Amino acid sequence: MPRPRKKPRVPSVTFLSWFELFKAIFEILAVLAAGYWAFTRFQNSEAPGLEERAEISGELAWLHRPRSDYCLARFGITVKNIGKRAFDLDSIWVSGWQFDRPRVREPIQYLDPANFQSREPDIWIPFVAADSLKPNRYISITGHYPPDVHSHDDYVFSIRKDTSKVMLFRFETGWSSNDRKRHSHWVEFQWDDNCAESGDSAKQE
Repeated sequence: MPRPRKKPRVPSVTFLSWFELFKAIFEILAVLAAGYWAFTRFQNSEAPGLEERAEISGELAWLHRPRSDYCLARFGITVKNIGKRAFDLDSIWVSGWQFDRPRVREPIQYLDPANFQSREPDIWIPFVAADSLKPNRYISITGHYPPDVHSHDDYVFSIRKDTSKVMLFRFETGWSSNDRKRHSHWVEFQWDDNCAESGDSAKQE
């Protein structure tokens, strides 16, 4: 007669095996918790520093000539990449508004520049980044900006002298991230009395 087969032994669950199981689960949870902490710390402290950041500074100066009814307005703009990621300035718009000097009825009164930009500008000049079809096109300071790189340009306009007017110039640029996934724009503006002769104005004899 054939001998009956012995049933395989089922390993008994011992205290040691339960301990090893809980230890493995605890180690997995510890790794997940550490990963979550590192991710949230990066999002809250490191990630904002990796966003595209630019410093845009502007100045408005006036160049005067004797016995002339016109002056020159020099609207200078400097763009510098102060972040850790490169970006591209794809387009630039330079606008200008001439308006009557605001009537001030109070000893101190806030003049909101947005109120003077509500209508169509008197001057509007676009600059678009060069392409293969027009490689020699004048593109101002559009282009690629690695970290710590800066560019400057002066936008000069001939303006009839009129002390009853005020001029406001605005610089606006559209930018995109290096991977082309983010797009936005930055704005800088300067304003002053029309053909001003203050200490901040540049005079040319």
